[in-house]
Amino acid sequence: MTLAQALFAPRAVALIGASGDPAKNGARPLRFLRKHGYAGRIIPINASRSEVLGEPAFRSLAAAPGAIDHAFIMTSGDSVERAIEECGARGVPVATIFSDGFADAGTEGAARQARLIARARSSACACWAPTAWGSSTFPDASRSP
Repeated sequence: MTLAQALFAPRAVALIGASGDPAKNGARPLRFLRKHGYAGRIIPINASRSEVLGEPAFRSLAAAPGAIDHAFIMTSGDSVERAIEECGARGVPVATIFSDGFADAGTEGAARQARLIARARSSACACWAPTAWGSSTFPDASRSP
């Protein structure tokens, strides 16, 4: 799988920090993937739940089965570095970071962002910017009947 395929047409997406509350931002990616006909595997990662919105959830990225092409990170800014390390260790080629607390949060956040960039460069996991919504393509869902 190429980096572009992992970013735009992943076969499996891990949702790190997925929420079981449909009203929270951490539930949006799962709802969006379902609504738009994503046909790949959706892997919610939530340390305190065994199920998220009807999908089996896993306590950690390491505990999730099978290959993962793309991770969507929705944890607090101070835990994103650890999530990127886990992605690198797991061989996840790309991650979208949907978390704040980086350059948007002043001097301390800018320092956190610099550490995150260094960590990502050393992990072999390409990152799609902090506070990003990401980008996906669902070709099967866009065809006319």
